[in-house]
Amino acid sequence: MEPEDDAIGLVRAHRWAGVTAQTRRLKEAGCTRIFDLDKQDRTASAVLGRRRVLLVYAFLLAKPALTRGMWADFLASLDRIEARKGVVVDVGTGLNSLQHKAEFRAVIRDQVRRHNQGEKSGENHPKGAPGRPEAKYSRGDWRLAHTIWHDIKTYPTWDSAKEALARIRSSNTNEPFSVARAHKKWNGRPKPKD
Repeated sequence: MEPEDDAIGLVRAHRWAGVTAQTRRLKEAGCTRIFDLDKQDRTASAVLGRRRVLLVYAFLLAKPALTRGMWADFLASLDRIEARKGVVVDVGTGLNSLQHKAEFRAVIRDQVRRHNQGEKSGENHPKGAPGRPEAKYSRGDWRLAHTIWHDIKTYPTWDSAKEALARIRSSNTNEPFSVARAHKKWNGRPKPKD
């Protein structure tokens, strides 16, 4: 996004990004003047006579405390800015309220929905099932685990195999290799020959 001399930034504390993080992103986008909407009235900041208003999350133009009337409050604030021939830019997506009207409003509507449902932002929480990260083991770790699992002379009991497997740790989560993982991968251990 190219910086413009008449661009101002507006920030508001939110669970997705704090004021300092938003301020940093707006400065990177080229804003020289940044106003905190929680510390002043947003109608006063709208009268500053600027052409471009940048927000990290454009829905923060509305009051986040309003859950039911948040979309209407956003549209009223947007109309006040556009009445002065201004434009609102969502820094996260790069969309603005005049050139990409339909896409801009769809993104803001989704941000309002996520905010009201208590979800994380799309940037912080990519689509997909949240949860524990999958433990990743190298090929050497898998080979060693296979050897331990199938070596009934060195590791005759499940407890001895469990201890040896626990020394193998995943590279990303430091999770030990478990007997359950080995049993799932290679089924039961071989029977000792009589």
